[in-house]
This record gives sequence, structure tokens and C-alpha cells, in this order.
Amino acid sequence: MKLSSIVAIALIVFLSSAGHARTWRVNAAGTGDAPSIAAALDSCAAGDSVLVAAGSYQINSHLFFQKERITLVSEAGAEATVLERGGTAPVGVFIGIDSVVEGFTFNSILFGNNGSWTHDGRISKNILRGSGSPYESAIGFWQHNGTTISGNCIYGYGSGISLSESSGFIFDHNTIMACGTALSLDGSWPWNTIRNNLIVGNERGIDLSGGVVGEVSCNNVFGNSIANYLQGTDPTGTNGNISVDPQFCAADPPGSGNFLLQSDSPCAPGNHPDAYPCSLIGARPVGCGAISVKQTSWGAIKAIYK
Repeated sequence: MKLSSIVAIALIVFLSSAGHARTWRVNAAGTGDAPSIAAALDSCAAGDSVLVAAGSYQINSHLFFQKERITLVSEAGAEATVLERGGTAPVGVFIGIDSVVEGFTFNSILFGNNGSWTHDGRISKNILRGSGSPYESAIGFWQHNGTTISGNCIYGYGSGISLSESSGFIFDHNTIMACGTALSLDGSWPWNTIRNNLIVGNERGIDLSGGVVGEVSCNNVFGNSIANYLQGTDPTGTNGNISVDPQFCAADPPGSGNFLLQSDSPCAPGNHPDAYPCSLIGARPVGCGAISVKQTSWGAIKAIYK
């Protein structure tokens, strides 16, 4: 057989396999294409998707992405699709290469990478609600590269997001509140981007101890009881970084789960106190008018999770 024919056959086989990615549908009744989210992930071939219907799902064991390029997404968004940890033992979501997780509420469920040196992917538009344990990190990666963590609300964990020996991350438009440390980069390498995040009411805001960061811009880091920034130079006042009351709609956002902003919030588009073109800061948009909000303390917020 001629070499050109062999190449043509190989190309046809490749295109055929690439064009047949499957979507596995899961519902709370267990009557979908797979009986559970875990079973669907275990059944996925590379490039497949798992589409989860609205409902509440008890997760009793770790969720592993066994193949590359797996997408786990909800049909109805985070508020309508809740994954609850079953029991007291830690339960994690271990993503793989080029994986996507979008549109869920995770109650006391942790994130990590499935093995070292995994690459790329996205964790976006989720609500991660912890139990208040100081020993749990909502999202923790070791030797990971290139993942985007965007548009998430994270609260009630010992650590919101923690990196170790990792690079190429983009953290943008997240709201992190009522955690021990909101965001830490321990021994991480350059080219991590931190922009348009709202980090308020934690013990520690952004901890750069031992880490190297690229872009830090348009973040509002405010009211963190021990420090807004640890190590390095405090960027407040440069590149659109501010430290002001975000003016949430709710007096107690972690207690109510309402992280929407008042119309005159400095985090809303066009309201930056220095007229810096930052667009939205944080995960949630304006959801109420200009109202009077009762101030609370870190101690009062933390007590909710005890």
C-alpha cells in the first residue's frame, strides 16, 4: 500500500473518532445514560461530556476524570444543581488534562488534580461552600499548569484556592469570603494571573509566600482580619487594585449565599473609585439598588461555620 493511502486512512480514522464525542446525561433519579455522576465520568472516553440535570446529588466517594478533555457541566446552573458530600470523610473532584467543571454548587467538596503535571482546563461559574473546617482547601493544585478558575463563589473553607509548584493559572472574577486564606501561591512559578477578584472577610487575603506572580490587577482585597496581602509588595492603588467595602446586597453574604452587589458598588462596571477600566470585580453582578448594609466582623462571619 502506498504511503499516501496509509496516511489518508489514518486521517479518516482520526477524524471519525474525533467527531464522535458522546454526551452522557445524568439525572437525580438515576435514569439517565449513567446512574450517577461518578459512573458517567468512569464511562467517558477522551473528549466526552457529562450533562447533569437540576437536582441534589449525594457524593460518597471521589470523582475522577479518567480521560483527557472531559467536560462536566450542569443544565440549569449552580443554584439548581447541588452536589452534597455524603458522610464526614473528605470527598474530592480530581480533574484531568483539559477538563472543564462548570455550573454546580459543591457542598464541602474539594478540588484537586488527578496526578501531577496535568494541564489546562477550566473551573467556572460554581459555588463552593465549605463546612468551616480549617483543614480543607476548596481548590488545591500541585504541579499543575494552565488552568482558568473563573466566576466562582468560594466560602467557608480553611483555604479558598491553594497552589504549589504550579504556573500559568488565571484567577479572574472570583469572590472568596469567610476562608482562612483566600488565595495562596506556595513555591509557584511565574505567569500566574490574578485579576478582577473580590477577596473580602477572610483571615488572610492573597498570600504570595514563596510564590512568583505575573499580572495582579483590578482586585478588591478588603477587610481580611490578619492581612490583605502577605509577602511581596501590596499592589493596592496600582493596576486597578483597590481595598474598599464592596457593598454587597446582603448584610451577611456567606450566611445567605447572596453575593450580588449594590448598584453603587465600587466593584460594579463603571464605578471604579480611580476610574480604572476594570469591568466587574468578583463573581456576581449588580442585583439590588443602593441600600444601607449592616457591617459585620470576621468573627461574626466565622462563627456561622462553627
